[in-house]
Amino acid sequence: MKTTNQTPRRITRVTPSLVLAATLITASLSARVQGAEATNRTVIVLPPVQSETRLVPSTILFQNADGFLGTWFVQGTWLNSIGMLIPSQTGDPNWRVVGTGDFDGDKDMDVLFQHTDGTVAVWFMAGSEMTGASLLAPSHPGKGWRVASVADFDRNGRPDLVFQHTDGRVSVWFMNGIRLALPALVNPAESANPEWRVVASADFNQDAEPDLLLHHPTGKLGIWYINKVWPALASGTVNYDTRETAGIWFVNDIVWGREQIPTAVDPGWRVMGARDMNGDGHADLLFQHTEGFMAVWTMKGSILQSSAFFNPIRSGEGWQVVAVTDRFSEIGLSSSAASPSSTQTR
Repeated sequence: MKTTNQTPRRITRVTPSLVLAATLITASLSARVQGAEATNRTVIVLPPVQSETRLVPSTILFQNADGFLGTWFVQGTWLNSIGMLIPSQTGDPNWRVVGTGDFDGDKDMDVLFQHTDGTVAVWFMAGSEMTGASLLAPSHPGKGWRVASVADFDRNGRPDLVFQHTDGRVSVWFMNGIRLALPALVNPAESANPEWRVVASADFNQDAEPDLLLHHPTGKLGIWYINKVWPALASGTVNYDTRETAGIWFVNDIVWGREQIPTAVDPGWRVMGARDMNGDGHADLLFQHTEGFMAVWTMKGSILQSSAFFNPIRSGEGWQVVAVTDRFSEIGLSSSAASPSSTQTR
């Protein structure tokens, strides 16, 4: 990648605006909550946090079409403050954030990018500030493969990458930092319909294994429960050096709207991440509407407990949620720009 010297317009606070004043609106997020059936065009909004839970600090990372990168520092569903990453822009807007994870082992969340040409790179972060950047090794997963999620599947304390092909196939890159240790197709490798797309990974059934959340363009939701997450060769041993094909095995059951998980949401709502937002130990679902509205489903496994808008309920125009993660440090704003692969390799 070429380093860009482009300098974006000067930022005084957050430019363009990352937050709008909270207003009372009606939005469509169909749900079944505490036995009450919602209509297809109605949202049931309950208190965002119950008394027995706590407000969990998180960072919601946004990116706009120009490549600017902004953050909401939230406590549960309540906005505390806003900021920008340093640098505040990728330089080339074709680099899009596809996830976060600690790729260099320094306990700070790093930012993973994928270019529209398929190339994957990482920004190494210290809080909200980029300290270095590198392409992955290898840097390209192959034509048609896009990063769908990030999770630690082999329990080595390092994030692994979930890729999904345009034809629906799903694979995992077991990583050693930024270097590929072992690639593997999942088993089964795809859902019956390639329109089902992986949108998040989290442990939904409390078995200490990351599961995969899938979303259909019609708004339907499904969970693939992963039973065995370590690379499993035919011999039952792991050999990262041979690059032999391994498998990730799933339980037979795939949840499509069972056990009170709503079978669908309005197609205008998209799942943007899964994270425990209320401190009950269960992964919750963060949604963003095409009009910018943001909401959370608080979950217990696949069972919906409540739903709530964020406060404020809408990001600024053109800002898309690209990750929800552990809290970055709130260390100010920046007006510089950099390509995700423009600094040294680690």
